[in-house]
Amino acid sequence: MTPEQRSALRRIDRQFDAIRAMPPPIPARERYRHGIEDVGVGSYLRCAGHLYRVESIDEYREKGGQWFELECFGVTSGRTTYLEWEKDDEIEVCLNGAEVSLAQLGVSADQVEEMSDRESGRIAFDGRSYHYDDDYGATYFRGGRGEGEPVYFYDFETKDEKYCLSVEEWGDASSGFEYLAYTGEYLEPDAVEVVVLSGAGEGS
Repeated sequence: MTPEQRSALRRIDRQFDAIRAMPPPIPARERYRHGIEDVGVGSYLRCAGHLYRVESIDEYREKGGQWFELECFGVTSGRTTYLEWEKDDEIEVCLNGAEVSLAQLGVSADQVEEMSDRESGRIAFDGRSYHYDDDYGATYFRGGRGEGEPVYFYDFETKDEKYCLSVEEWGDASSGFEYLAYTGEYLEPDAVEVVVLSGAGEGS
């Protein structure tokens, strides 16, 4: 058996485990009462045509605010994806896409920093044009706990503000920097349907 076949079997096993472990869902007529801000680890969500189980909830904190990242295992797809949400004047939700490298984006770390310095710039990727929007530092808390780990963000958006690109800078000058990048799509909050609340069936 090849490594790819073993990986596929493990993924299928996880899918069956997630299905077997799923409690009775919230009645469809009552799901409107719950939003993404109500979910916890073990909740089941339906989003973008797939059913997901929330595996962990991480937290990012910055001066004057915070946001959350839900690691979601695809019960129907077998893939892991991430949903981010924060509450400003209203709930904002972003569905992250696949991780991409700076090389795939066709830029270097220095070029990203130059865009930040002049507060303008553009990255073209996968048929979309992303324009510089903002950059800022935050602290990442795995599972919302611990001392936290610093991370710096460089955010880009399409002109219609439907899609985003985030370049993350981890590490420091002494240990070296690592760069990760993700595309994302902004969603309306009601595009995330809460099917099970924290593994508790109908919830509260």
